[in-house]
Amino acid sequence: MRSDPSPMAALLAGFGSRASAVDEAAHRVVRPFDHAVPAPVDLDEAISGRRGELLDALLRRQSSLRYADDPVRAELVFPLLQGALRRDSAEWGLDDSDALEAFVFVLRSEGSAPGVYRVTARECAFVAPVSAIGDIEDLVVQRELATAAGIVSVCGRLDHAGAHGYRLRVTRAAMAIYDFHLRAQSRDLAGTLFAGFIASAARNLLHSDGVTRHPLISATYGRPVPVG
Repeated sequence: MRSDPSPMAALLAGFGSRASAVDEAAHRVVRPFDHAVPAPVDLDEAISGRRGELLDALLRRQSSLRYADDPVRAELVFPLLQGALRRDSAEWGLDDSDALEAFVFVLRSEGSAPGVYRVTARECAFVAPVSAIGDIEDLVVQRELATAAGIVSVCGRLDHAGAHGYRLRVTRAAMAIYDFHLRAQSRDLAGTLFAGFIASAARNLLHSDGVTRHPLISATYGRPVPVG
């Protein structure tokens, strides 16, 4: 009569029966936001009105960790961000599977309600109320970042990317967030780019599994503190 297999044998047998990571990656899908509410975006807003030249904004820009308590119109933020994402897709010639997406944590707003919005090159949608965010300080390493009128986090899909693909996605995300940041600065907004976004704190809120959707780089925006 044979004895039961040892615990170690059972453990090794279990490892051998698991599907490979490559096989699992082939079947991963980006989790959708089933209850998202479309939010209109007026791309003309991004090019209308008084606007400083981007070169001037680049020369005079300053990273700011202090913000006035004034709200910022989300209807300005969304088209500036969507325009940056559209330029990313067009310049790199990529399809939707490689497209970047961004999430805007709208904290103090005129017009659109505070909350979490998903912005892509094609659409914008409200995905969660501000109450779902909880303590905004839990999302950032530096608590000063939580005092901004809003936070933008650009996400990318990393599965099948490989080492070089990962570097390309980070580069593209940095280019897109700088695009948004400089255009926001040209509209007299303040802010800073930062890498201290705590992805694990927003995992459920953003449906982020760290692979099909992962935060790559972020930025704040807000009204500058008055001088004097």
